[in-house]
Amino acid sequence: NRFSGCKSKFAALLRLIHRRSISNHAAAAFLSDVNLDWILLGPALSGIRCLGIMSGKRFAGDFGCPCCTDRVAKRGGIRFMPRSAAPQGACEECLLPPKFEDAPGLDLPPFEWPRTTAEIEVLVEKVLADAEACCNAVAAVPDSDVSYQNVVAPLVAQPNFKTNPLVAQAKHLQHCSTDAALREAATKASTALAACKKKVRERADVYAKLKAFSETAAAKALPTYEAHFLSALLLDFERSGFSLSQEQKAELRQLLDDDAEVCSKYKTNLGEDKTQLTFSPSELEGCEPEFIKDKTNAESGKVVLTLKYPDILPVMQNCAVASTRRAVTIARDSAYGNNLDLVAQGIQLRKKAAAMLGYPSWAHYVTETRMSGSPDKITPFLQSIRDKALPGATADKERLRLLKVAHLKERGELPDGGADEV
Repeated sequence: NRFSGCKSKFAALLRLIHRRSISNHAAAAFLSDVNLDWILLGPALSGIRCLGIMSGKRFAGDFGCPCCTDRVAKRGGIRFMPRSAAPQGACEECLLPPKFEDAPGLDLPPFEWPRTTAEIEVLVEKVLADAEACCNAVAAVPDSDVSYQNVVAPLVAQPNFKTNPLVAQAKHLQHCSTDAALREAATKASTALAACKKKVRERADVYAKLKAFSETAAAKALPTYEAHFLSALLLDFERSGFSLSQEQKAELRQLLDDDAEVCSKYKTNLGEDKTQLTFSPSELEGCEPEFIKDKTNAESGKVVLTLKYPDILPVMQNCAVASTRRAVTIARDSAYGNNLDLVAQGIQLRKKAAAMLGYPSWAHYVTETRMSGSPDKITPFLQSIRDKALPGATADKERLRLLKVAHLKERGELPDGGADEV
């Protein structure tokens, strides 16, 4: 009844908001005109958690939370702003709880993403210090007192467990931050954390406590779940070279450190690639007009593309010009610095490391702790899938070939040899 006399205007407003064709500012102005101070728009926003729009009458000069619209549109209505990073005026609906543990009912990751390189460095220092303190505590347990709770449990919990949120916070931004300095700091953090993990597995004093506990009656009586962690930890240490001489251990450590460095450089080359390809709009025939417009340089009139997936996928999937798709493919194959050389280096390093540990190949080393257990199971499995899929794949390939023949014929681009050469 409160909407009496302005039903048509209100319905239009809901449609505009739903399409994101109107800003909160404009919506609030409308609400002020029709003397509505506060409206909760729930079902109109595709069932997403209600969005409050404040009118200018109730909040002079303030049109509500500065991140609500973005939150609803891009985050599915889930609260996502850390309080330390939220803009002024952000509402409670857009903020993470003061402490994640105070809101156990919320299915949210307990992450507070660092905003500076110093914050990343502090996170790394804390993880390294906590890991060392944990190992020191385990190593200090008298052999007569070893138990699951004071030897095994600490080594599978934070800060050692791989889902430690501080580890994710410190290194994840190497993949997605728009700040080059943050990406570099996160890459260094990833290398430091990998080195920490290897260092933990080289602690002979910690391994000795695990071995001592594994030989007790309590260890032999462990339930399946707890027994798994004990055996997994022992295997992790043994896979780190505890059967080797001190000289061989040092050589193995150097091989694994070199491999980690190679991997880090490889990922950096992928993330920092600056390759740009330029095309005329006509060379991107078939791509969405909005995509072409968004990528067009205003000064040159050329469409500028990088080798990032948001740029190349629309081209490879939609572009009707074969030469353009070919140019993108060739560019991808020849970009990313010296990554091919790094791959060759990594293969040799891993081959040597696997041989030192007594494995036929790196594949045998890696799969030992995975569900497959061995390459000897993987190869026949993949071959059986290939045999089953091959008839259908062959038929699909021929169908696609005929479609391409028709496409090239329509464009007058059939090769001199005709359809058989397609």
